[in-house]
Amino acid sequence: GDRYPARDFFDVSIEKYLPDYAFIKNLIIPECPFSEMLAFDLQLIGAKQEWCVDFFFPLLNLVIEIDGDQHNLEPQRSIDLSRERILRKHGIRTHRIDVKKLVESGEALEKFFQNLKMMLCKSPEIQSIRSFWKIRVIKRKKPHST
Repeated sequence: GDRYPARDFFDVSIEKYLPDYAFIKNLIIPECPFSEMLAFDLQLIGAKQEWCVDFFFPLLNLVIEIDGDQHNLEPQRSIDLSRERILRKHGIRTHRIDVKKLVESGEALEKFFQNLKMMLCKSPEIQSIRSFWKIRVIKRKKPHST
């Protein structure tokens, strides 16, 4: 599991911590380039063409980054800060999860998912998708009668 922590986050953690919202995996764009998030000339706003985020959740204007040790060191730390500044300026929040916290699956990860659940609860779009999704799941579970 340690080799692809971002994939584990996406494939395992979302369903584990938010079973009622497992459908959000269909609303999140993994490895999303800045050019798909921001409708601007990237150079004009100080972003680089090759920049990419681990996960982008457009309905929540939220970026989720899974950070390895290199993110605590320069120059990566400064790059991360300028990326976050650019995204924030365009209304997109960034949430960072330390790889160690992801692997530990402890309190920090639970807190992240509690915060995410609050954001999901406050979103009317997400709630309407959720009610539709629940109906589909219930229908699928019913045995067919002949």
